[in-house]
Amino acid sequence: MRSTPFLTLASLLATTSAYIVLPPELASSLGRPTTAHQRPELSPQAPGHQIVLGGGEGGPVRDDSIWDGYEVVRVRVDGVEERDSVRDIAKLLHLDVWSSTPTHIDLLLPPSFALSALAQYSPSPITTIVPSVSDLLVSPLSSSDASSSSSSHHKDKKKKKKPKKSRPEPIPPWDPSAPEYLTNGTRSPFYTAYHPSAEVKPFLNALAEEWPELARVETVGHSAEGREIWALKVGKPPQEGDGLRASLQKDGKKRKLSHKLGLVIAANQHAREWISTSTALYLAHTLLLGANKTTSSSELSRKDAELILNTFDITFVPVTNPDGYDYTFTTNRLWRKNRQVADPESGCVGTDLNRNWGYQWSPGQLGPCSESFPGSSPFSAPETAALADVLRSTEHLTGFIDLHSYGQMILWPYAYSCDALPAAEEDLHEGALGAAKAGSKVHKKPFKVGSVCEVTYTESGDALDWAYAEAGAKWSYSIELRDTGIHGFLLPASEILPTGEEATALFVDLARFIRIKAIQPY
Repeated sequence: MRSTPFLTLASLLATTSAYIVLPPELASSLGRPTTAHQRPELSPQAPGHQIVLGGGEGGPVRDDSIWDGYEVVRVRVDGVEERDSVRDIAKLLHLDVWSSTPTHIDLLLPPSFALSALAQYSPSPITTIVPSVSDLLVSPLSSSDASSSSSSHHKDKKKKKKPKKSRPEPIPPWDPSAPEYLTNGTRSPFYTAYHPSAEVKPFLNALAEEWPELARVETVGHSAEGREIWALKVGKPPQEGDGLRASLQKDGKKRKLSHKLGLVIAANQHAREWISTSTALYLAHTLLLGANKTTSSSELSRKDAELILNTFDITFVPVTNPDGYDYTFTTNRLWRKNRQVADPESGCVGTDLNRNWGYQWSPGQLGPCSESFPGSSPFSAPETAALADVLRSTEHLTGFIDLHSYGQMILWPYAYSCDALPAAEEDLHEGALGAAKAGSKVHKKPFKVGSVCEVTYTESGDALDWAYAEAGAKWSYSIELRDTGIHGFLLPASEILPTGEEATALFVDLARFIRIKAIQPY
C-alpha cells in the first residue's frame, strides 16, 4: 500500500487548540468563516440538512428544490488507512459520506463546493457518479411510473432533457383488507411504492390477522418524538418431527436442536434508507406466504419456510427510526439521524443511531451537528435503547441482521477496529460467502463480504459490534442492499421487488447454514 499523504482528523483537531482554520477557498465553498476560533460543532450544517418547511393544508410538503445543484462524487482511495483519512476530512468539512470502501468514497457535495479545494487533500481521481441529486428526487414514489432505466442519466447526459421540477407523486392508496395485497405475495401492489410509517403499521396488522397462528404485532418502544416502534414476531411452537429434529447426517448420526433459535431482523436505523424497511416487510411477508403456500407467488418453498419457522423465532423491526423515517417523507428526503434534540444551544437535531450503541462507544470529535453524531452517551437515543431491549429479551438469541443501504455487501463485526477479530470469524465468513453467492444468483448482482472495518468504515458504537459482543448474537450481520451508487439512497421503487428477491435468497441460505451449525448429534 502506498503511503497516504492525507491529514488525519486528530491532527487537524489538534491544531490551534481544536479551533479550525480552513483554507480561504475551501471555507468560502462551504459558506464558513476563514478566521480562527470557529469550532466545527458550532458551525452550520450544509444547506438543506436541517430545513424545516411550513406545510399548507394537511401538514408539511417536502420541497425537493433544496437539493438543486447537489451532486454525488466518488473519490478513489487506496486501502483502509487512506479511506479512513478521507472520511475524517469529509466529516470535518460537514460533507455527507454516502458510502465508503477501501477503493472509493462517495460524497454528497453542495452546489457551491469547490472540488479544487477538496483536491488539495486528495491526489486521487474524483469523478461524478450522480450529477444531479434533485433529478433523482423528482422520480415518483410509485414504480409504475418510474423510469425503467436505472442509469440513463449517466449514459446520455447530453441528450437527456432535464425533468421539470415537481412535488413527489402521492403514494398510491392501498387497502389492507384487499386480498391481493397479502395473498398475491411478491406481486402485491404494496411493493410498487415506498410507504410511510402510517401505512407500515396497517400492513403489519394485516399480516398478523391473516396468519394469527404464526405472527403477532407488538410495540417494543417509543421514539424521541413519541412514535411507536413496532415489531412483527414470526414463528411457531416447536412440534415433534419438525425442524428441531434433523434427518440422518453423512456421519450416520441423527442431529437435533435442543430449543428454537432467536433471530432479530432490524431495518431503518438510518432514516433515508427506505429500501431497508421495504425489504424487512418483504422478507416477513414471503416467509408467511411460503409456510401456508396458498399461492405460488412466494419465492420460498413450503419446505424451506417451514424449516425456518420451526427452527427460528424471528422478530422483525422494520422501522427502527420512525421519527427520521417520516421526516424523510415530509421534509428532507436525505435525513439520516433520528429527530432527538442533540444540542439546544446550537439547535442541531439528531443522533446517528448506528453510532449510539454501548460497545466501544466514543463521544466523537465533531459535535452534535455532525451527520454521525453518536449521542451524548451510549443508548441516549430511545430508538437504540428500544432495539437493544428487543435483543436482550429475545430468548436463545443467536442472530442479528441489520438491514441498510447501499453497496451490496454482507458484513460482520467488528466496526470499531480492524485489529479486533471475532472468535466466530471463520463461521461468519463462511456463512456470508454462501449467502452472497445465493443472493447474487437471483439477478446477477454481486455482493461483497468482509468485516465492517475492512470493507466499509472504522467507527465506534456500531449495532453489529454490540449485538455480537454484548448480546451474544453469534450470527451478527449487516446487509447493505442495492445499489452500488447509481442511485445510492434514492433507489427507485421499481427496485423494491428485485431487492426483496435477492434478500430472500441470501436469507434462506444463511438460515440453513446457521441451523446446520447449531444442531447437535444425539
